[in-house]
Amino acid sequence: MYLKVILLLGNATKAPPKTGDISKELKVSPAAVTEMLERLQNDGLVRHEKYKGTALTPEGAKRARDIMRKHCIMERFLVETLDMRGSDFHDQACRLEHVVSDEMAERMTRLSKIRPECPDCYDLKTKHCTQLAV
Repeated sequence: MYLKVILLLGNATKAPPKTGDISKELKVSPAAVTEMLERLQNDGLVRHEKYKGTALTPEGAKRARDIMRKHCIMERFLVETLDMRGSDFHDQACRLEHVVSDEMAERMTRLSKIRPECPDCYDLKTKHCTQLAV
């Protein structure tokens, strides 16, 4: 979730997200964010500078985009194939994005109308793809 949120916040603000921004978005304490950012930095997925913000490394960005792509696939599948408009499709997609294999996501892509701009079409305010009719 952290990688995804860092990607989305960075895209939305065009600036490295700060600990407080990440904390607010994930609804966790700033201390928990700092602890996780240290772990992610040790794993080579982010670069974090106190008071300056957090940036994804190339590997972190790749992983974040993979997660977002799966999230978009799940949302589109749930809304367009299973007709879950008006339900908690976003929460369902958040759960599924972490457990769906790449192969399954690829097969689901064939059943949904995944847009070429996905996952860059994701709107952090509405919590879904801007191209998704809900």
